[in-house]
Amino acid sequence: MRKKSKKGQEGFSLIEILIVVAVIGVLAAMIVPSAFSAVDKGKVATLLSDYRAVKSAVLNYYTDVGSWPAESADGTGLVGKPATSPATWSGPYLERWPTSPWENVSFEIKKITTGTAPNTETKYILEIDKVPAEVVNKIYDELGSATVTKSVSDEVGMQLLLAKVNV
Repeated sequence: MRKKSKKGQEGFSLIEILIVVAVIGVLAAMIVPSAFSAVDKGKVATLLSDYRAVKSAVLNYYTDVGSWPAESADGTGLVGKPATSPATWSGPYLERWPTSPWENVSFEIKKITTGTAPNTETKYILEIDKVPAEVVNKIYDELGSATVTKSVSDEVGMQLLLAKVNV
């Protein structure tokens, strides 16, 4: 029960203020991790969206031109007209080349050929380097082993399959 306060001494006690601060601290401790988790999910969704856009652009390029785009770290042939473009090029196939939601991460289209003639296999991949390991695992879980090749070296990265050609 509160005592009658003297005139001019109304307000909260120190204990009441400490309780409110403690409750706010507990609530913040519960909310902040989920907020960071939402940001990470957004970054993964952006990466997946960019991969799908590049894959679609590569396939559209092939449909128009009849050959695959050259290896590129800047989307040459997909974002802008290549210096030696065939008459059937009707791009641009991408509005912009992907930029990473993480620092110092690069995207590069590469061609990997394995086997010897007449049994060769060529893969066109989107190589993404310096991606946080937990992100690589999330992308792997989302797309599966047929699409994602994890590369674990000094810098974690991955290769995402764009197209596979068997000759």
